[in-house]
Amino acid sequence: MPDPSKFDFKTSGNSVAQAYEELLVPRMFEPWSKLLLSEAQLSSGESVLDVACGPGTVARMASEMVGPKGDVTATDISPPMLDIARSKPQAPNSAPIEYVESPAHPLKVNKNSFDLTVCQQGLQFFPEKVEALKEMARATRPGGRIAVAVWGSLSQNPIMGEVHAALQETIPSHIADIMKAPFSLHDSEKLTTLAQEAGLENIEVKTLSLSLVFEGGIDQTIRFLEATPLTPQIAELPEEQQADLTASIRSRMNQFVIGTQCQSSTVSNILVGKV
Repeated sequence: MPDPSKFDFKTSGNSVAQAYEELLVPRMFEPWSKLLLSEAQLSSGESVLDVACGPGTVARMASEMVGPKGDVTATDISPPMLDIARSKPQAPNSAPIEYVESPAHPLKVNKNSFDLTVCQQGLQFFPEKVEALKEMARATRPGGRIAVAVWGSLSQNPIMGEVHAALQETIPSHIADIMKAPFSLHDSEKLTTLAQEAGLENIEVKTLSLSLVFEGGIDQTIRFLEATPLTPQIAELPEEQQADLTASIRSRMNQFVIGTQCQSSTVSNILVGKV
């Protein structure tokens, strides 16, 4: 079982956060943010909390959806991610966003303050998942909603699965296995059980799929690891080992090439429950 705490954007540096924003946000996290907020049935004028907000992808989309009569608070433990989020100008006709440096447990927000609390691709990394969900419930008004998205398995996310296979093939396993962490909560029944233990009600989990396109083809897809916390550890490996890793990823990406692009799919489980 991978240690999710090692998949840590807090200490991986500004360049990783910037690569994440440039490479993964428009191609993965913005489309999934739209779907997550749709499943959560976000409405104009509501108050939203985004937990583990990263560079503010969900928070910014929510701020536009709730409009100036709503409000958004976004928390994260990573200063580099929050720096990127705070650097973005407020969109026209959107709610203001307050960014707060905070762990998921305890959350540095007041209780009963939000109509909707969301967490996109964060719960699997929290060391105390039930306690984190309880904190989300504490922050949410009675009758409010909590919406959580976590990746499906590596096999359901083929590009990432092949990146992991290349890591296993070429570099030490203690580094390669860190790549399993984002996919470590892929079991929808386990996700439901965690939410039940946290006291959520009317729980529904959907397994959904979206396309993933790297329009820059294999060369762009190879950069995937630059946007992960594995980057500093890979950089310390011998140059020959790094070259072997790049060659393995390049070879494995051939199966996804359509024209000049790399195309595949991503799968997430989205849970929505009530407080």
